This record gives sequence, structure tokens and C-alpha cells, in this order.
Amino acid sequence: MTYARTGSAAGDRADDRGGAGGRWPTGAEKVELIHGVMVFAGHFDERDLDTARRTYPGRRPVINADGGLEIHPAGPGRPAPLLGDPHHC
Repeated sequence: MTYARTGSAAGDRADDRGGAGGRWPTGAEKVELIHGVMVFAGHFDERDLDTARRTYPGRRPVINADGGLEIHPAGPGRPAPLLGDPHHC
């Protein structure tokens, strides 16, 4: 799937693996709310985690064992991901 960049020259596109189309939250394959935790299915990395921290200040984002991004409610300490152990926090 390809996404056209807004305001760009004709023929200039970003595919779903890079550019504007491949980053969170537009790169999410599916979004669910599970026990008050937003779970974005897809393949995310540290860049997405940094974006989530800025987007949801006070919340606790983690990347789960499936590579999905989970946004946990505010609270103390590191959240336990719903889908396995985090490799980032």
C-alpha cells in the first residue's frame, strides 16, 4: 500500500515501510483497547516509542514481544506489557 504525501510534487510517494506512511500511528495495522491499554499492532521501534512518549505525556508506552506498541495508563514504575516482555520502556 502507498500513501501520497500531502503537498508534495506529483509522483513523490512514501511507501508503508518508510516515510510518513510507515511510522506510528499511521503504521499501525490494528488498534485495540484492552483493559485500559491502547495496543497498536504492527512492527515498531525506539523512534515510535519516543513519539508515543511525546504524544501521551505521563503515560507509559512499551513495545511488546510481538513488536506492537502499548500505551499504558499513568502510574509508578515500568508497566508489564499485555503481550509478553518489553524490549524497550
